[in-house]
Amino acid sequence: MTGDLDHLFIGTSIPFLLPPGLHDAEAISESLAGPHRSGPVRRGTEALRQTVDLEHWGAFQSGFVEVFELVMSVARGERGHPPATVTFLSGDVHHSYVAEVTDPASHGARSRIVQAVCSPIRNPMPRGIRVLMSQMAKGPVRPMRWLAVRTKGVPHLRYPWELTHGPWFDNNLAVAEIHDGHLTLRWVTGDVVDGDDTHPRLRVVSTVEV
Repeated sequence: MTGDLDHLFIGTSIPFLLPPGLHDAEAISESLAGPHRSGPVRRGTEALRQTVDLEHWGAFQSGFVEVFELVMSVARGERGHPPATVTFLSGDVHHSYVAEVTDPASHGARSRIVQAVCSPIRNPMPRGIRVLMSQMAKGPVRPMRWLAVRTKGVPHLRYPWELTHGPWFDNNLAVAEIHDGHLTLRWVTGDVVDGDDTHPRLRVVSTVEV
């Protein structure tokens, strides 16, 4: 986790930056499952965490905070010359999106900090879950943040972020390209036309210039 390069890529199987509402929900769940809670609350919450697979970075705040501080130290130029971008490359969440730290310069950072997610060949999400995931990036963000701030044991979120593109629920493949010092992220999918599933037609889902 050092600078002195044009672009820094960090590979992590599950996204570091989740949709903000979901991140806060997972942070709250960790607090409710913590040792300072009563036995029934602690056991019930932990059972729920395991049942619905709350295994993302947001559900384990000590590791999340430690890695975020490392990233910010790179972006501030404390670990070599800061790169133009610091980009997490992740998948494994049955959909795809782009998130970005909203105002890194206010914390002395000189790099853009981006999360690029592509879940290439995935089980399709039920419609209700797709709606929920979309809403976790938009509608419930403020109420979940309000609740997280007031939940004992949830660390203060120093570096907020937001979804800037997506989510997309296609079977996608993503490509990261660096040209002329700029980073381009592109998601593509294959459309079956007239039932000919052996010759799908490539379609660009989204192109994001960072």
